[in-house]
Amino acid sequence: MPRFPTVICCSLLASLVATGASAQVQTKAQQTCIKKLNGAGAAIARVAGRQFLTCVVAACKGKLGSGTTAEQCLTSDPRGTLAKAQARAATAQARFCTTPPSFGPTTAADVAAAFGAPVRVHALFGPDLDAALIAAASDRAGAACQLAVAKGMTDVAAAKLKAFNTCKAAGLKSGTIDSAAALDACFGADPKGTIAAAYRSPERYRLLYFKGPYVVHMLRSWMGWDKFIKLTSTIQTKYKGKNINTDTLAREASTLMGYDMFPFFDQWVRDQGIPKVRYSWSAAKQDDGKFLVTIKLRQDDAPNFKYMMVPISFEFGKGDPVVVTKPILKADTDIEMKVPIRPTNVRLDNDATQLADFIQDKS
Repeated sequence: MPRFPTVICCSLLASLVATGASAQVQTKAQQTCIKKLNGAGAAIARVAGRQFLTCVVAACKGKLGSGTTAEQCLTSDPRGTLAKAQARAATAQARFCTTPPSFGPTTAADVAAAFGAPVRVHALFGPDLDAALIAAASDRAGAACQLAVAKGMTDVAAAKLKAFNTCKAAGLKSGTIDSAAALDACFGADPKGTIAAAYRSPERYRLLYFKGPYVVHMLRSWMGWDKFIKLTSTIQTKYKGKNINTDTLAREASTLMGYDMFPFFDQWVRDQGIPKVRYSWSAAKQDDGKFLVTIKLRQDDAPNFKYMMVPISFEFGKGDPVVVTKPILKADTDIEMKVPIRPTNVRLDNDATQLADFIQDKS
């Protein structure tokens, strides 16, 4: 199922922020280290992104090497370009990081781990990439949709990374970035509108035109993997040799879920538009020592509200984010959850499982 609005995810950038000590303006040498390592990481991401697109194109067009699967293609580096990019990161560390910074990346290993696999392939396509990719020979439009989404959203991700690095360089130079928290503020920064321009690319409009496969993926997110597999199995066996339509899918999905799924299909298939969801969050310490996180969400176009099942990523400064999925059932809503410690950040739909734009209010 195609969906790549954030191929290089915010959590990947977050791994380059890391936790740091209290506010401290970095020396010129430390600033250089941060910029050189982040630049090397961006280069690794570009190479990995190109290799990912090459694999998707080859798989959809049936041009993978004999006996090679799409999964194998993802981990290959036939020309050694990824290894060379990683080697350049190591060179940058040796040359510019004799005095490590107190926050941000400090080693080539940091950026290699962060950027070496920028695409969360299985979170995006499901557990079997080869089964998910559409062969152009059998479904030209479906394959074109997947290729367009992969290309267009890789461009969006590249724009986000470029904007982040521009913000970071300016902040380090002015001294306003003096901690991990200050560096984190560069997430989503788009002063020159480069990210917005990437979203307006032809690939983005093509995504809207071929949005059917994307909606099917959102249906999978809503139903859960097991029930979605039951749905596809039911469709294949019960309706073999018969014509089906959207109402058929809605009816069978409703049976499996135990409630009316027609509103989901009405809103995502028959309605129009990509919703913009603005959100903010706060954390308040409770008597039991835990923190109550309140997330306030608002869809801009309330009359054309869309149901969504949204993954919420809680970042705690160390380790991978903790992801919890919650439904959005109305245009303006609050979600409350208790967590053991105060999060460093809360993000919605990091892996872009929904056909929507999520905008975090920084104020």
